[in-house]
Amino acid sequence: MPWLGVKSVETLDLRSRDEWGWLLGDLGAIADHRAKLVNMFNQLREVYPQLEEAADNRFRQTDWTFDVQGLSDRQLDDLANRCEAAGFGFTYSNVQCHIQPGGLT
Repeated sequence: MPWLGVKSVETLDLRSRDEWGWLLGDLGAIADHRAKLVNMFNQLREVYPQLEEAADNRFRQTDWTFDVQGLSDRQLDDLANRCEAAGFGFTYSNVQCHIQPGGLT
């Protein structure tokens, strides 16, 4: 049975926007997208200089991750509001915060 229209894993091209565009949405060029994410992260660091990029962030394409450790609920709410005001999504867990393209929260 094909998984989401993919006939076999061997034929799956992870670089193909045709096969993965439905999942990633329209991010445009990944380098441009990542530049927008780092710009948002740097804006947040102006207010919260203690923010540290997560160790796995360099492997990500669609979001920007940073450590949640030491952030209060009030600070997390403020981060979310700042991201939303700039057109980005924001989610967090007990490990990491994620800046995402708008609408992917």
